[in-house]
Amino acid sequence: IPFNQNEECIVLRKKIPVKRTGKRDKYEYELLKYNQTKQVKQMRKDLIAYNNLLIRHFISIPDYPDKGIEREYYNPDTKKFYTQRRKLDCKDKFITRKFLRDFNHGGRFYGGFWQKTEKERRKHIFIDNQSTVEIDYSGFHILLLYGLEKLDYWTIHNEDVYSLPDSVMRSHYPEIKTDKQRNQFRELMKQVVLTTINSTDLKQSISSLRENITRTNKKEFGWFKTLYGTKEKNKFVLKDITIRELISLFMDKHKLIKNWFCSNKGAIVQNFDSHIASRVINYFTNEFHELSEDDDGNLID
Repeated sequence: IPFNQNEECIVLRKKIPVKRTGKRDKYEYELLKYNQTKQVKQMRKDLIAYNNLLIRHFISIPDYPDKGIEREYYNPDTKKFYTQRRKLDCKDKFITRKFLRDFNHGGRFYGGFWQKTEKERRKHIFIDNQSTVEIDYSGFHILLLYGLEKLDYWTIHNEDVYSLPDSVMRSHYPEIKTDKQRNQFRELMKQVVLTTINSTDLKQSISSLRENITRTNKKEFGWFKTLYGTKEKNKFVLKDITIRELISLFMDKHKLIKNWFCSNKGAIVQNFDSHIASRVINYFTNEFHELSEDDDGNLID
């Protein structure tokens, strides 16, 4: 095994609340011991094979600046934006699977410099001096949830997963008319999906989505606050009722799977998609030795 044999690639952990910053809970992770079951041993064997395969190939982004790229990020504790310069480390290729509480929650693959790289930059990944392509599985989580309910999304809805019916858009968001505005709204709906799947209740969904729109990704979604916020003391404020309406319209469209939203089932959904990713990775690890990547940043053939 070319990497450190003492470095565990199958990780089980749990969230430990540390302190509350304003309205925001803060957590740390505590590692948990687990039994070496047949399932765990197989997962480790598969992941070691994948890590060994990654090590045998040179993965890079040739046009990535040597001095790195400056990125702005929001710190929720200080409520300020900071600039950080991120450099590329092509040796950073060790992958782990991280589960939450037990092996039925979480389990996604983490690590690898490509997962920490901006989406636009990932399009320029080279493997052994050969260019790669990125496969986009649009609406994956929503389609997965319909499948878990033994439903076919496309026989029920004849429209994009992230769109709302035209009648709803005309009555609730008539200002959104151009293709650019519709694309911006689609990107916002992706955040609604992620937020509602991963939140414990509607209150947390509203809080998380507001944080995303007004702070974390305000450059991308600030337009929504400008259009639909309430003006108070010369600034726009995004009220609960406005965000609740957006979430409710989304859940109304997907009412057949609404039991998955705002119900603390995000780690269960992650577990399902991690097993799908595992099967894809194992297939290409066993059958091929040339790599590419899928939409979650997993390098495959």
